[in-house]
Amino acid sequence: SDVCSSDLSELHTYQMLSDRQRDPTIAASELADITFHKGALTVEVLYALACEGMSLRERELVHLVGGTLQLLDDYQDKAPDTRAGFTTKATRGEIHWRELWTKLNGLEDQLARYYGPRRAARFVAETRLQLLAAGVGSLTTKGRLPTHPRYHEGGARPMRLLLSRGSNVQVDSPSTTTGHRERPAAGAQTTQPPPEAQA
Repeated sequence: SDVCSSDLSELHTYQMLSDRQRDPTIAASELADITFHKGALTVEVLYALACEGMSLRERELVHLVGGTLQLLDDYQDKAPDTRAGFTTKATRGEIHWRELWTKLNGLEDQLARYYGPRRAARFVAETRLQLLAAGVGSLTTKGRLPTHPRYHEGGARPMRLLLSRGSNVQVDSPSTTTGHRERPAAGAQTTQPPPEAQA
């Protein structure tokens, strides 16, 4: 559509402007403008390809989604962007995990008014999972979480602990031929139950 073509042209302009992000002295206002519009227009173009007839309010919400996702993407890519000399709000320390979490809460509220609380909650919940994963990765990079934790003195791994039988569990072995429990052979001594069980 004509609207989609116009958005695509504008998106290309902002993608070209993003080359300014290689300048570490880029103004904060310019950085914020490029960041928001790259994300907003990307999502709008993709949405317009699938759904025609977007209302003005829906376009505003789509822009809000795209701008928020771009901030999340920058937060996730903080380390590689820093190594590449690419300036983002994350590499400058201008966006933090808690701020992104607050933005997602606000995003859910606005989406719920238009799309309904259930659809909004489902979408934002998936985005929160990405943010949680990025937050854990950030803590690990900073050395706040051990990369090779010791689970206990014996060094057992979580899966081994999960599958190990507890000392208070007694298992009767089934017969491999009949499917019934094995019976002691004639004349064999059997283990007597403890006194409290005989009472």
